[in-house]
Amino acid sequence: MPDEMMPIQPVRDGRFVSNRIVEKLLELEVAPIDLNDIAAMNFSQAEREQFAQLIGYSLSGFSELSYVSD
Repeated sequence: MPDEMMPIQPVRDGRFVSNRIVEKLLELEVAPIDLNDIAAMNFSQAEREQFAQLIGYSLSGFSELSYVSD
């Protein structure tokens, strides 16, 4: 198995910080939504960056996202 680097998830009070985008997807009871739908929702830049890492964006694709910090 290759030694892959995984995104470092933030920790607070001994627990991983949840991602509100993931929480929203888990609570939806309607048809699936796409990334354009998520882009129109009110989430922080940090939540969007973490979500992009969690879903496996390539490094080059990640760096081109409009909400990613330098």
